[in-house]
Amino acid sequence: MDRVILQFSTYTSYRRWDYGRFASSMIRKMAHSPFSHVDLVVGDGLLGASNSPGAPVVRGNPAGVAVRPFDYQDFGIRRRAIIMTPVAEAIIMIAESQLGKPFDSSAVSFKTFFNDEPFDRNWRDTGKWFCSELMAWAFEQADHWGRPLIWPKNRITPTDFLLLFIMSPNFIDWEKFWEPLEGVTLGQRERFADL
Repeated sequence: MDRVILQFSTYTSYRRWDYGRFASSMIRKMAHSPFSHVDLVVGDGLLGASNSPGAPVVRGNPAGVAVRPFDYQDFGIRRRAIIMTPVAEAIIMIAESQLGKPFDSSAVSFKTFFNDEPFDRNWRDTGKWFCSELMAWAFEQADHWGRPLIWPKNRITPTDFLLLFIMSPNFIDWEKFWEPLEGVTLGQRERFADL
């Protein structure tokens, strides 16, 4: 059995007004969560879907699915979940197959979050990706759960995705999840004492 490491995070900024900080804040508020983003830890960085064209990119689309350096933005908080799974290699390959795809901003629109029709948007649309939907799709395609997700929602937030693992025996080191990341240089605005 192998493992996949997921990094749940949120963005902050030193600038007084920053759209990325605003969007991150809105995602956290609408999802009732300290997290607004999730990346897959790979050898050369963090693989995820983000609309951060100003962030450095190792490979992929800066306004979509890319591998970014481990410190590609100002993080407000970072936590890592280690998931044991026999399909770890497949999950990574499937996620990497989406490199270059654009970001799906419809996932974070007010219309999506406040719509009571759960099937008006397909979160599995492979033409564009929101971070947690890309990750859930990669786990699903690799058959991690042994069946497709039955998800009566039109989106999957980072917290929705994390909740799929919280009670799972595959989520190892869960006792340490809320502790600061070892070996990571903390950003000036990373908050660790308030959780």
